[in-house]
Amino acid sequence: MIRKSATGVIVAFAVIWGGGTWYTGTQIQPGVEKFIKDFNDAKKKGEHAYDMTLSYQNFDKGFFNSRFQMQMTFDNGAPDLNIKPGQKVVFDVDVEHGPLPITMLMHGNVIPALAAAKVNLVNNELTQPLFIAAKK
Repeated sequence: MIRKSATGVIVAFAVIWGGGTWYTGTQIQPGVEKFIKDFNDAKKKGEHAYDMTLSYQNFDKGFFNSRFQMQMTFDNGAPDLNIKPGQKVVFDVDVEHGPLPITMLMHGNVIPALAAAKVNLVNNELTQPLFIAAKK
């Protein structure tokens, strides 16, 4: 009897976790799109120091995680920062879907979360000096 109860609890947990993971995964891309829209709308209102446009590309949604690249383009450059028009800062983003992202569980964190993200700066023409400085 105890074995059946334990099995039932494990199956129920797996179904709830799987359903929660699927649902939060469906919310990532719309959330990213809203964030980008809000950022770009603020640009139109003149709320940014530089003329920047935010965008994303290569969105790949899986069951447990989503991956994409976020790009911040300096439309007119930033001469005081030696940034040329059209140069981009690019980030690789890996989002693990909740309610219990695997990385958080691996670190002993069992508090539910909608998602956990790992963001890496991409080495390109604009950011290369940062990577060189980090190696010294």
